Amino acid sequence: DMIPLFIKEGSMIPLANPVEYIKPDTIFDITVKCYGNICQDFVLFEDDGTSFNFMKGEFNRLILKKTKNGISEIREGVYTGRKYNILGCENIKW
Repeated sequence: DMIPLFIKEGSMIPLANPVEYIKPDTIFDITVKCYGNICQDFVLFEDDGTSFNFMKGEFNRLILKKTKNGISEIREGVYTGRKYNILGCENIKW
């Protein structure tokens, strides 16, 4: 009934709560899971989801970094982007 999932130590995995459909004003609620004592940064690619404008450089990189107090976000790019609500960070020790 269960499939094993192997995760490399130091991985950061953002998990979004499911939504029925995506509208322009959808806000994604994300919980970040960090596996191990030290987590590497995670880069989330975002584009408009409807065109090939990412090929012209219209996209963002949302960089998630683990800090003492949780997660910090850095957005790089030209796309206005989606909205994210970081609900928290769960540290999973081995």
